[in-house]
Amino acid sequence: MLLLSVLVAAAEADYNEKKELTKRLTPLLKKRQWSLYADILAGDNINEKTMEQVSKSDLVLLILSADFLADDTCHKIAGVALERHQANKNTTVAVLLRHCDWQNTYFNECHILPFDHETIAESQNGADCWYQKIIKGIEPLMKNAELIVENNNLRQENYILQQYIDRLMPNIKNGKQ
Repeated sequence: MLLLSVLVAAAEADYNEKKELTKRLTPLLKKRQWSLYADILAGDNINEKTMEQVSKSDLVLLILSADFLADDTCHKIAGVALERHQANKNTTVAVLLRHCDWQNTYFNECHILPFDHETIAESQNGADCWYQKIIKGIEPLMKNAELIVENNNLRQENYILQQYIDRLMPNIKNGKQ
């Protein structure tokens, strides 16, 4: 069983929604045996440990709002996450919390939830329904992240095996074993 991790990043103004989403995500994380990185909020002092978490996460959830888009820390976190997403090293998901101009940013390069692009304020069935749509959308993306990790592990194993074979070949050609 793979041990994978998820990181949820949000603007400081969206902390309560982040906390609620994390709470609702917890049963799915337990079911799939994923771990959750500690809180990272915009405005936090970005340090090496924070960027290490972003760099190691298999799934990154970016909770989008105007506050998120306006914060330099969020741009650093999103930049690293999206770079890894493009390199097929993680799955990055933008979660549309509040209306913001995300279409004119680099977030169109990652997965967007909810799929109907409805914000929490627009949800006609209330916040519970909105959170449920997010969780339902995350589960298949978790499967995608698991496949990415497995694929990357196989590539690493194949690379190691090829290195071993390359070292043995000269000895085999010369009759040595």
